[in-house]
This record gives sequence, C-alpha cells and structure tokens, in this order.
Amino acid sequence: MQNSFSQRRFSAEGRIISDRAFYLAIGGFLLFGFLINALEVIFLADFFAGWNPLVFVIVYFVMALSGCIINLVSRNPALNFVGYCLVVLPLGAVLAIALPAYSMQTVTSAFLVATFLALFMIILALVYPKAFSSVFALLWLALLVALIYQIVAIFSGFGNNVVLDWVLVLVFSGYVGFDVSFARSRPRTMSNAISSACAIYMDLVYVFIKLVEILGRNN
Repeated sequence: MQNSFSQRRFSAEGRIISDRAFYLAIGGFLLFGFLINALEVIFLADFFAGWNPLVFVIVYFVMALSGCIINLVSRNPALNFVGYCLVVLPLGAVLAIALPAYSMQTVTSAFLVATFLALFMIILALVYPKAFSSVFALLWLALLVALIYQIVAIFSGFGNNVVLDWVLVLVFSGYVGFDVSFARSRPRTMSNAISSACAIYMDLVYVFIKLVEILGRNN
C-alpha cells in the first residue's frame, strides 16, 4: 500500500500535486509576473531608460535566455522560480521603456484585445487540446518565416510591417493555446506549473507588445 501511494504522489519530475493546486499555481505565478511588470512600469521607467542601449540588450538576453534554459532543464521548484523571475524582470524592463511612449487608450485597447485573444485560445486549448499539438511544427515554421522576413525588411526597407505584426500576434496567440494544451498533459508537479506559467507568460507579453505597436501606429 505504501509503495502504491508513493507512486501516486511522485513522478520522475517531482512530487505530484492536485489538479486544482497545479492550475492555481500557474494562475498565481502568471499574476505574480504581471504584478512585477506593472511595478516596473510605474516605478522604474526612468531607471531603465537611463541604461546604455547595448548594455540593456546584453543584460536582457543573458537574463531571459538563462531563465528559459533553467525552466527547460530544472525539476527543482525553487530553481524554476528563479528562472521565471529571470524572464519576468527583463521583459518588464522592456515594457517600462516602451509603454510610456504610447497613450493610455492605446495600452488599454491592446490589453483588452490581448485578453480576448488569450481567453479565446485557452478555451480552444481546453476543448481541442490535440489540435494545438498537431500544429506545433506549423507554429514554429510560421514564427521562423516571420522573423526572417522581419530581418530582411529591417535591412532592405521593404515589407509591410503591419501585416508582419499581425502575423506575429496570431503566431504567439497560437503558442498560448499550445502551451496551455501542453501544460494539461504534463505531470502535476510544482516545477512543471512554474515552467508552464513561464511559457504562457512569455506568449501573453509578446502578444501584448505587438498589439501595442500595431494600435500605437494606427493612432
């Protein structure tokens, strides 16, 4: 009986928690990330704006990539949380620098559209989880093509950036659905809850940033 109980409560990826605790943890860590970002935007915009751009970019990529790698390989919840913070903090710095350049109406509209897209994709992922698993390769291909096109457009001056921005919005919205679907299929451990929250958080922030750019350009 004891062995059977241990097998139910643990997996190769850590201690198993209940479904409710797993999804509440994902939601809680998402709210934590957004709260930290809001505080960065409100109180640290001038601080980040004073950084040397090259230093900022280097620190951003080092922190964000380190956080992503930690959440990919770690099975320790404490280390996963550190990795999550390494992703949240630099993305919040980007928001702190970018958002003051836009009107409150633009930011609010982008937030509402991003929320609608996120809820729509989450519902689709809950109803049709296998559909997102089957289009993962297509999402990767679409993202790769969009990024290559963006690089070419930057250096050649050719390209419709509005179309490209909307393509990226749709791609990252698709990733929201995929990451929600993937989270549902993972063992219910705290480390998986944190790494799932990290993936969904990045999707949502990138959707929001692109929508701010699109709506700000239109305004």
